[in-house]
Amino acid sequence: NILSDQREVALFGGLPNGDDDDENQSNGGVSEAIPMLETIESVLRTLKDSRERGLEKRAAMVVDSLEPDYGLEPNADIMGLLVQIIAKSRTRGAAHRAEMILREAVTKFPPGSSEQQGGNTGINVDIFNAVVTAWAKCREQDAPQRAEKLIVFMDQLDAPSCAPNRYTFTSLIDAYAQTNEWESVYEAERILNRLLEQYLEGEQDQLEPNVATWTIVISAWMRLSKKNRKGAAKRAGNLLRRMEDLYSNGKLSFKPDAITYVTCMNAYAFSKYKDDIEEAEKLLDEMNELYLDGDDSMKPSFRSIKILTEAWIRAGAMDRAEQFLEKYDEILYESHSDDDNEIGSNELGEVYQALLIGYCQNGDPRRARVYLDLMIEGEDMEPDNSCYERILEAYVKQGDKGCAKKAQEVFELMERRRQAGAITPSERAYTSFIRCLARDKVPGLYKKAELLLQRMNILYTEGNVDIKPSIFTYNVALNACAMSANIEGSPAAEVFQASVRIFTELRKELDPDHVTFGNMLRCANLLPESEKKDKFVQATFQLCCKQGFVNTLVLRDLQNATTEQLWTSLTGVPPDVNIEKEGEKIIRHLPSSWSSRQHQKDAFETKQKLKARR
Repeated sequence: NILSDQREVALFGGLPNGDDDDENQSNGGVSEAIPMLETIESVLRTLKDSRERGLEKRAAMVVDSLEPDYGLEPNADIMGLLVQIIAKSRTRGAAHRAEMILREAVTKFPPGSSEQQGGNTGINVDIFNAVVTAWAKCREQDAPQRAEKLIVFMDQLDAPSCAPNRYTFTSLIDAYAQTNEWESVYEAERILNRLLEQYLEGEQDQLEPNVATWTIVISAWMRLSKKNRKGAAKRAGNLLRRMEDLYSNGKLSFKPDAITYVTCMNAYAFSKYKDDIEEAEKLLDEMNELYLDGDDSMKPSFRSIKILTEAWIRAGAMDRAEQFLEKYDEILYESHSDDDNEIGSNELGEVYQALLIGYCQNGDPRRARVYLDLMIEGEDMEPDNSCYERILEAYVKQGDKGCAKKAQEVFELMERRRQAGAITPSERAYTSFIRCLARDKVPGLYKKAELLLQRMNILYTEGNVDIKPSIFTYNVALNACAMSANIEGSPAAEVFQASVRIFTELRKELDPDHVTFGNMLRCANLLPESEKKDKFVQATFQLCCKQGFVNTLVLRDLQNATTEQLWTSLTGVPPDVNIEKEGEKIIRHLPSSWSSRQHQKDAFETKQKLKARR
């Protein structure tokens, strides 16, 4: 802003034509308002050190205005500062613009020549490094090659002040590493090895790879390991061990730091192979030993402990996950209890939740319940809806006798937490509980299913939008009614009326699907053989046809619910046909409109599954 004010004063008074004091006075001392090159450099250095966005445009405006506004010509330092500001901006095309100006500056002010006089540093390796780094960070497809060509150009200048150093090659390595492709990361490691060889064979200290150089390549292999690229974790581990050996033998002055160790550990932990996870745990154990020996920087972090715990969980080794966590529980609780603690209760709760989910995925909801209770008992660890949902779903999948009783304990706990205002349950939890009751064929199943539906609707009207019954919920409730036909003590007529009420309510809110119609046909078996049953079956199937949801499952349930005569009358198919074997063939001979929406639904679900796999 001050520079702009100077410009306005200079333009208003006109530029002085000589050194005549009287003339300068007649211009109001305008000559004093014209900035010196040192002032311009100070402005540009301030812009270079700032993190504000858009400064590259301001810097370019300042430099572009020098000659037309002040009659000044930028020197090598000013051109170098402009290159650094543009390169640092990381805006689109910044690397291109910075290199173009850099090459122009090199032509005008050859490094090491008298043309650089008047500046302090001129065009040097730091300015070249800024442009190489810009190429590394721009993520353009040919960025590594452009960075490498620029380094070749630096060599060709044959100027000591512009000779590539470790930072130059570190940026080049980063350019290849950022592509996250095996061939490019391999090339990054090859450049590291070449740099290391040049350093070890000569006395060029400026070429010694530093910690960042090694860690960049290890981090690139880590990212490939996270993509399940086999062998990536081992390559990261080999680099770490080589760095350790070179340092311990006095050939490197840089030793691996905590970031290097953690990056390599993550490479192993993100792998899906148990042997790699073993290596990850060994690395964390090594860090812990260094920490216990007095190196505070190597203290295992909560994040590292969490990542390794989750790695064992993903591998299905729940016992190893708990053993590992037990080994580091002292550090966890020590970090949690410190005044300037690294972790809070909610972070520790995340570890418990990961174990809870892991046990559910491995079919052990009983053990998952232990961690649910730990989270409730802990401060600021309140489990969210997904914890209850996972355990209830695990009981459904388990399907053991008595699973409904265990699921009910979890459901009632969830309800108590809801009443305490701790959580707002979702539709999924209620639906899973109904499924669990049906799986165990509990007495009064149909009543409980309908009551749960009613409670969900009440909670929805009270403001819990996540608990509104879905089509899946209604279908589960209808399935509960259909299954009640085989549960002793269930009055068939009463159960049938409950199914009709549920079906009617569903149609007010949602469109039925093939599962809905199949369940209603199964519920028809609650009626005695009669004209009333035939009319109900006929009306249900015709509505299914009208809405386009006929498929083999609907035909199977229709065949089981109707008489041979009515079956043939409704479908035109012989009564002794085997639906399991010939169902698809029968569908093709029925009117296409009967299954039009089902085909659309199947196509959509197939597309979603393929999308999820990708």
